[in-house]
Amino acid sequence: MKNFVSLLFFLFTLILTAGAQNLPPLERRTSLTMENETIEKVLTKLGQQTEISFSYNPEAIKSSEEVSIDIHNETIRLALNEIFEGDMKYRERGTFIIIQPSKHEKNKTTIEGYLTNNEGELIKNATIYSEAHNAAVATDEFGYFKLEVKTQDTLQDVKIRKKGYADLKITPIPGKPSFVQLSMPASEEIVLQTPTVSMHNPLGIVKNKLLTSSENINETIRRVAQISLLPHLGTNNLLAGNTTNMLSINILGGFTESVEVFEAGAVLNIVRKDAGVCQAAGIANYVGGNFRGMQAAGVLNNVNGNFNGAQLSGIGNRIGGNLDGVQASGVYNYTSGSFWGFQAAGIANISRKDFTGLQTAGVFSFAKSINGLQISGIADLATQIDGAQISGVLNHTSKGKGVQIAALFNNADSLSGVQISGLINRAGIIKGVQIGIVNIADSCAGTPIGFFNFIRKGYNHIDIYATETFLANVAYRGGTRHFHTILMFGYAPQSVGSNMLYTYGIGSGTSFGNDQKLSYDLDFIAQNVAMGNNTDDINMLYRLGFTANYPIARKVSFNFGVSYNFYLVDSTTPQYESTFSTLPPYSISDEPMGANRNLKTWIGLKAGIRLL
Repeated sequence: MKNFVSLLFFLFTLILTAGAQNLPPLERRTSLTMENETIEKVLTKLGQQTEISFSYNPEAIKSSEEVSIDIHNETIRLALNEIFEGDMKYRERGTFIIIQPSKHEKNKTTIEGYLTNNEGELIKNATIYSEAHNAAVATDEFGYFKLEVKTQDTLQDVKIRKKGYADLKITPIPGKPSFVQLSMPASEEIVLQTPTVSMHNPLGIVKNKLLTSSENINETIRRVAQISLLPHLGTNNLLAGNTTNMLSINILGGFTESVEVFEAGAVLNIVRKDAGVCQAAGIANYVGGNFRGMQAAGVLNNVNGNFNGAQLSGIGNRIGGNLDGVQASGVYNYTSGSFWGFQAAGIANISRKDFTGLQTAGVFSFAKSINGLQISGIADLATQIDGAQISGVLNHTSKGKGVQIAALFNNADSLSGVQISGLINRAGIIKGVQIGIVNIADSCAGTPIGFFNFIRKGYNHIDIYATETFLANVAYRGGTRHFHTILMFGYAPQSVGSNMLYTYGIGSGTSFGNDQKLSYDLDFIAQNVAMGNNTDDINMLYRLGFTANYPIARKVSFNFGVSYNFYLVDSTTPQYESTFSTLPPYSISDEPMGANRNLKTWIGLKAGIRLL
């Protein structure tokens, strides 16, 4: 049992030793009390306890002088500063620490030390800075920092900031190095988790140390100008994220809090808060707050807040807030808030809220609400419009007031205005006019004009009837009472096979009267008359008719009417003498109409039933 306990103790000691050896030599901790011993003996003892070797010139460090030391669980760095009182500098090489005399420059003051919380835990990523000297550092993973500031006639306080902790200040002594151990109490203020723009890090190119410093410091430093090679390499160094510049020049890329007048970067500009009046980048501009003025980039512009001015890019623009001005890009534009002005993109425009002005895209445009004009090559989409939608293929709105014009398809849940399409118009509720080959609506307070109209709550009837020329006819009437389209087909039952005589046509009509008692139709239909497979000849029958409808059952009516007929026939048709010329039962007039044309007129009759 005793041997087992000894083994455990040995393993525990080995683990602790291995852990200590993984620490940098200056950060290894030890305890030591010695009085009136030479520096050489003290260093030898420290080295034995921490497995560190010290390299030095005995004469340079005065190793024979006697010193006293009393430390308890402190770092080697602090122990050396106790021994030499800041007169030496230290360099680490593996497990070696090289000690050399420090050359104190009259125009510089050094402040270094450790930062802990009230529980003695090390605080990393705290920011120590001097605004007046434009100098800043951050504590490392061991809570250590070292700041050098230039000595002036009057030294300004050095500030220590860490988010969630109370602020501290140090007043340096000119020309004298200071080694301090500071305890930083937690802040009593409630830290609100607001979406601070400093946390935005496009492409991850801003170093975490710079971002953290921006979070720690809660004040703005003002400078006339700055120049940067990269976001972390510039004249504002670690204070870049808290500095507002009038002018900002970034050779490759830069990072700053705000820009008041002008910023240019060969690759990338990153601004935590607001920017203006002009910002230009070879690749991208990124602004975490608001922007006023003109923003131009070869690839992408991004503004998280509101924008007032012109935003131009080769590929994309994005606004997180409202936009008042112009947005133009080669590929896409995106605005989260309201938009007032002009938006143009090679492919797509997206405006998530109200849009006032002109929105145009090569492929696709979307806005929650449009007050103005929306134009795209393929599709326009809007929750609500007050103006016009024009597209090469498709328009859609949930609620609209104005005009929809599309080459193929218009769709609206509710529209007050006009729908014009080369193929189909569809609306839930339409108050106005539909013009297209096919018009479809749930209800219509207006006029559908097209080849085929269907209004679910409108005028939809099927007529089965006979006339003096064709005894079997069927027609569909679709639209509204005051204006509807008529599609018809008929044939002569006495003709069969290749000699079958038939007719088809389209027309329009209007109805009036009382559907429950007696109603009337006034319509005009243009019909082509053909025989068998011969569809090349054009023989047109035009009927201007008046019909009376009398209901005989639910959704069934008997109808009877008269018509005045114009029959224009091609006299060169092979069956002209035998069939086409004898189609009218008689004629009021029978006259040639130019070369190879004959016009006959007569009054005809119609009788049948109406369904639906």
